[in-house]
Amino acid sequence: GVLRVRTRTRRQRSPRRRF
Repeated sequence: GVLRVRTRTRRQRSPRRRF
C-alpha cells in the first residue's frame, strides 16, 4: 500500500518508509 506517495519531500520524518 502506498499511502504516502510524497515521502521524498518529508524524508526527515521517516527515512525508512521509502515506498
